[in-house]
Amino acid sequence: MKRFALLLLPLLAVVMINGCASVDAGSKDAAFTAASFNVRVPRDKAPNDWKTRRVRLLSLLKEQRFDIFGVQEAVSMQINDIKAAGYAMIGCGRDAERGGEYSAVFYKAKRFTCLESNTFWLSQTPDVPGSMSWKTACPRICTYGLFVDKLTGKKFVFVNTHLDHKSQEAKVRGSALILHKILPLIKKYPLIFTGDFNSRPDSVQISTIGKVLRDTRTAAEKLIPGPDMTFHAYNPKHPRRRHCPIDYIFVNDMVKVRSFQVIDDEKNGLHSSDHYPLKAVVSL
Repeated sequence: MKRFALLLLPLLAVVMINGCASVDAGSKDAAFTAASFNVRVPRDKAPNDWKTRRVRLLSLLKEQRFDIFGVQEAVSMQINDIKAAGYAMIGCGRDAERGGEYSAVFYKAKRFTCLESNTFWLSQTPDVPGSMSWKTACPRICTYGLFVDKLTGKKFVFVNTHLDHKSQEAKVRGSALILHKILPLIKKYPLIFTGDFNSRPDSVQISTIGKVLRDTRTAAEKLIPGPDMTFHAYNPKHPRRRHCPIDYIFVNDMVKVRSFQVIDDEKNGLHSSDHYPLKAVVSL
């Protein structure tokens, strides 16, 4: 019996080596989860104050296990809480002192390495921190990074923004500025573009973006059932609530979208934010 086991060892070694080689080869098309999430600036009263709500939000992140995601409205204490949950981050605040709300990108450092990153302002002077143009209600920014997937060795770009909530001119010109900035990257790398665009699907700015990039909601091989709206203000059943998306995940033709979902995170009548998170499973 021992002699038979010894004879099997070389064969088992070959099977194990071949098996590992097969897994490695398959990993060249390995999928990962990209998401967009407006986490809501911490200014609400209980039970939606940040101290209470952070428990729900961090539980959602643990449950969904996003690999990389863009957030909107996050301020420093929220940034620190999400980083403490095991994520690395790129980005800065939108104010002149680079404080205030972030349009940060969080990612799992075990899976991805950020090779370079940048934040610019949606204004006529995009390199000037805190700058504002086009009747925008407040400074608006875009953060992007060039990443490499450690599992596959493939590079990709992740872009995240939050367009203005009042000025239509700021939405149109801000989104046009982003497209101008990232167009060379769209042609060179797989690219994922997330954000709260404060825009309906039939708006000029979303239609313009749609001519260059694909909406993962419609490009997905599988659409997982979920809400049509993305902003619910903690009360999705309100009769005056607009049941359409204002948050999106866009990709270029170098990204394959396996599935898309707007995640209904309601538990016992409570939500982790006033927006639903969006999730897309993608491969490069």
